[in-house]
Amino acid sequence: MTGNLDPLTQRTTNLAHALTTARTTVTAANGLVRIDACADGEISIHIDNKVLVLGGDGLSKLLTELAAHALREARSNAANALAEFRSDRRVAEAVANTVDAMSRPIPPPVPTTNTRPHHATSDPGDDLARRLEYEELARENDEFLRRNRGR
Repeated sequence: MTGNLDPLTQRTTNLAHALTTARTTVTAANGLVRIDACADGEISIHIDNKVLVLGGDGLSKLLTELAAHALREARSNAANALAEFRSDRRVAEAVANTVDAMSRPIPPPVPTTNTRPHHATSDPGDDLARRLEYEELARENDEFLRRNRGR
């Protein structure tokens, strides 16, 4: 780790690498069978032709055991990187705050307000003005729907 890097930056990089690109390799039969595994479950199998003398059953058993071992090791490495990442107090605080925020009740919706000014008066013409305003909004809405139909 470089001295001038924030430890969390390095831990984040290590975790991302362990989860996405790091490969664990296990071998058997003097290196004639090799399995590479990633923590996400991706595996690749390499078999030398000399091993084919084991037959289908023997080779299947060997591959199954090796694949399980490689995957366990890759996931163990990822778990270690995750534990190191979580050991930073900033991460622990962020997780605690997230859990706390998720456990709070959902606030009631904020009522929307009319963007057009509305003034309450006792003038009888106000009812007509509101009605005209409503009709204008309805026309605008209809025009918008016509223009955007089929998009």
